[in-house]
Amino acid sequence: MLQHTFWATTQLLTPVTNEQMLGHYIYGNGQPLTIDQLGVAPLLHSTVKKKGAFGMSGSIESRFTEQIVTKFKAGNRNYTFNSSYNVGSEIGVWAFGSGVISGQFDGTINKLPNGKYRVIGTINYQFSDVFEDPYDTFNWIPGSYDPNGKPYKITGAWSENIDKILDVNR
Repeated sequence: MLQHTFWATTQLLTPVTNEQMLGHYIYGNGQPLTIDQLGVAPLLHSTVKKKGAFGMSGSIESRFTEQIVTKFKAGNRNYTFNSSYNVGSEIGVWAFGSGVISGQFDGTINKLPNGKYRVIGTINYQFSDVFEDPYDTFNWIPGSYDPNGKPYKITGAWSENIDKILDVNR
């Protein structure tokens, strides 16, 4: 029998297991959890910076930084991104499945005399997901099939300072 192990003040020192996530779905009454409580915050933070994660040539962070330089005009302060990623396969906890990683940049972009760009500032990241429908991972049943548990939200937020020089064509 699975035991419910998460409470509002609990923070796991090791990453959550698939079984623990299912246990919270069954016994947690839909109580939302954070990536810190689930012990996966360090994994997610490093994965966002990891080159080749999610099958990409660069990292989420490097791609976003390049987008800041190539797609946004000087003086524009609304640098954001929002995409769904298969987080479960990257952090080794399949129960996560796909989740949304979004971010906003607050800082400056300066064109250097050599034609390169310097990006200095902070990326404020957000993570959001809903653990639901664990018995229908292939989506054979329309909607969410939750016969013996309550879906729950998983969220997180963190910031990363950046100071990078990029050689990109605008």
